[in-house]
Amino acid sequence: MAAQRKRILVCVLDWGIGHASRSIPIIRHLQKMNCEALIAANGRAKSLLKQYFPDALYLELPSVTIKYSHSRWLGLKLLLQMPSFILGIFKENKVLQVLIEKHNIDGIISDNRFGCWSNKAPSVYLTHQVNLISPVFGILLSPLLTKMHHWIIRNYSECWIPDLPGNMNEGLAGKLSHPPAKGIESHYIGLLSRFEKPVSQVSTPGNYILAILSGPEPQRSILEKKILEELGDHTLKIVRGLPGYPNRAAPSDNVEWFNHASDELFASLVQGARHIICRSGYSTLMDLVCLGKSAHLIPTPGQTEQEYLAKHLSAAGLYSTQQQDEKIELTDNNEQDIDLQRFNLDKDLMGSTLESWLAKL
Repeated sequence: MAAQRKRILVCVLDWGIGHASRSIPIIRHLQKMNCEALIAANGRAKSLLKQYFPDALYLELPSVTIKYSHSRWLGLKLLLQMPSFILGIFKENKVLQVLIEKHNIDGIISDNRFGCWSNKAPSVYLTHQVNLISPVFGILLSPLLTKMHHWIIRNYSECWIPDLPGNMNEGLAGKLSHPPAKGIESHYIGLLSRFEKPVSQVSTPGNYILAILSGPEPQRSILEKKILEELGDHTLKIVRGLPGYPNRAAPSDNVEWFNHASDELFASLVQGARHIICRSGYSTLMDLVCLGKSAHLIPTPGQTEQEYLAKHLSAAGLYSTQQQDEKIELTDNNEQDIDLQRFNLDKDLMGSTLESWLAKL
């Protein structure tokens, strides 16, 4: 008698589409290992995943929502929402317990969804931000926020970190992912990208600027407007980060835009671009590393994770960067192709970690 397929619930944070993008290789691996992957996702994240896994079972799970600011006072606005944020975590967890019983869930993988742990099924917490940077009073509050985050992680069976082991300079996320939290079973699972293997380089880039937009509103639209206003005279190709949204005509003849790009189209656009502009969201950075391309980074104002990543990777000579309120200036010298060998993409850390975890269920 054949063994019953394990049912794994993959819970994906829906603050933009980055978490959904990096969950794609995990779900693919689960399917290759003859597991049934059930998916809990909302909004744009759900729309993206449905394009890759249309036959999967999608479950309704209330998300912990955060309202983002138009200004740089994002940090203060986030702190004021902390009480409702904590309440949302426990509401999320309560609904999860019902789903586990109803759908006979064997294990849970939570991509940064804070309330998706349970004593009824082994649960994994996936994050590259093991250590947090406070958006206000950083020196005083960052250690406190990190301790709170570690408390959340300790509710899970394991913590998986999408980065490379070693010291903070050997990976991509720097001090966000290094060192791991003490007293928590943690595994570095390598860089996660929907592009499973490095794509060959284009020998001669085209003469267009590629903008890759992502993240929550209203900042996604603010950056899109800025790019159109300041670079509208150039040949622009824009991936808008709006999967599932209805298409509409581009604002001018020299602008071509896509609400979402398939893997093949996205890789082609990236490889052929003379310049790339994007947020310093971690999932976008992992995709670019896998494609072997650098970019000009414009972090979301007030989002300390992106601001740190942009500064850290610019200091390492991998990317150029600027603030959103500065004029966009691109030169042929501010981007260089990434040395893929530095990130050891050939080693399947995620596959081996996933296989070991499944064996315990």
